[in-house]
Amino acid sequence: MSTTEHTWTETNGHDNDNEVDSSVRLRQEAERVWSYTPFNETSKVDLTLARVRNFLVTPTKKGKWPSDKELTNFLQICKTRRLNPWVRDAFLLGYDTKQGAKFETIVAYQALSKRAEVNEQYDGLECGMILTTQEGKTMEVEGSFCLKDEELVGAWARVYRKDRSKPTTAKISRVPYDKGFGRWEVDPHGMLVKCAKSAAMREAFPSDLGGLYTEDEISEDSLEGSDSSRTMDDQPHEETEAATDTAGDDFADQLVEEIDHAPDQTEVNAIRDLTLDQCDSDDQRAFVNNLCDIRVKQIKATRGERSNENQEQEQEAT
Repeated sequence: MSTTEHTWTETNGHDNDNEVDSSVRLRQEAERVWSYTPFNETSKVDLTLARVRNFLVTPTKKGKWPSDKELTNFLQICKTRRLNPWVRDAFLLGYDTKQGAKFETIVAYQALSKRAEVNEQYDGLECGMILTTQEGKTMEVEGSFCLKDEELVGAWARVYRKDRSKPTTAKISRVPYDKGFGRWEVDPHGMLVKCAKSAAMREAFPSDLGGLYTEDEISEDSLEGSDSSRTMDDQPHEETEAATDTAGDDFADQLVEEIDHAPDQTEVNAIRDLTLDQCDSDDQRAFVNNLCDIRVKQIKATRGERSNENQEQEQEAT
């Protein structure tokens, strides 16, 4: 009997040790600072799980947020690909599926194009649309202009490399891409051509661009159920780069740290007012307002998620 008790106590002790080690590892990972120099830039960026969660994530329509594992995967992609999310190179997009919440790393078109253009083998690009006429004739034209009696059915793009005798060509159909809202409703021709260019550049430079997809390329089925009210335009704008250059990294890091720990909208607005009084330029003020607005949205979304969870618990109880 004593042997059995001793064995159980020893095993339980190991389990407790493992739990403590796991807790320590999780805390260390949460506090880890990912520091690297983005592509074609000179200043380093510092990212943490908390900063990504608070400023660079689009939650699902149901208010679900990514796990630490998904956040870490996003950080790893940004660091490996040298993406700067503060200037809208990338963000994490969430959407609801039958299997639960899912999150995808979304990159900006500019992040693809600037990598292709600085490649020493890049030798230009051509692009255009695939149209059908009322007579049923299909034709490929350059650019994104067409007549009223011509229907847009697809787009194409060709990327030339100096070390290849033939260009890399991508042709895509309109159906999987056109979401029917936002910019797609206003300018489907230009949007589809941009998707074709992204596909061609990714195929032409797989080592630099492989696995990087823009928001425009995510299919309508994938976006179904996502929070379309917050997209790439809600992330810190390009003015962020100018603001941090003007104010210095210490200004940006201190502000992000303070907003990270703001528990409610009142505290965020207090930080906003105090910081705006210290700003010396419009770029700095835009930077402050962007970060504060995103934090407020995150707080509201978190409250909505908690409300949904409470409602689900009440329904289960009844």
